[in-house]
Amino acid sequence: QIQLSDPSCRYVVWLDTDAYIASSEPLEAALAAHGLLAGNASTSPRHMLFASATWSKRLSNGHTGISRTNISDHFMVLRNTPAVHRLMRRWWLLPLQQRRLQRFRQELFLEQTVMNELFPRYPKLMAQVPALQLYEGFSGRFVRHVGGIKDQVFRLTLRRSEE
Repeated sequence: QIQLSDPSCRYVVWLDTDAYIASSEPLEAALAAHGLLAGNASTSPRHMLFASATWSKRLSNGHTGISRTNISDHFMVLRNTPAVHRLMRRWWLLPLQQRRLQRFRQELFLEQTVMNELFPRYPKLMAQVPALQLYEGFSGRFVRHVGGIKDQVFRLTLRRSEE
């Protein structure tokens, strides 16, 4: 919220501590590819870009059943617009306002569970969920997200890049 209140920031970019930029491509290239780059907020149809992540549910027989691609907040880009300000505030308050989401004030993945409930309701503001291989996993082309095991994997990645 603090960064979004700064009028000198046109965009706010969030990157989890277990993720890193893996590309030398400028951020503007990613913004343009997903419809966020424009002269001003009124000329761009998209205001938010979220990385994608997979979600699957284990069935009672032990097999993995339902699977889908969700949005994730390990990498996200937000335009600094009034529409985004309102939506970010709603995202944070939704678990306090809807009883079925209240448990996410304490449980793991609070924000990602709530964001997958809320943000798809605003398809005109969101860029299309990008391909998984762009922003997720150990081989993401733009961002690599190592899912909580950042310290060991990051050291190994850096060591291999020096070879």
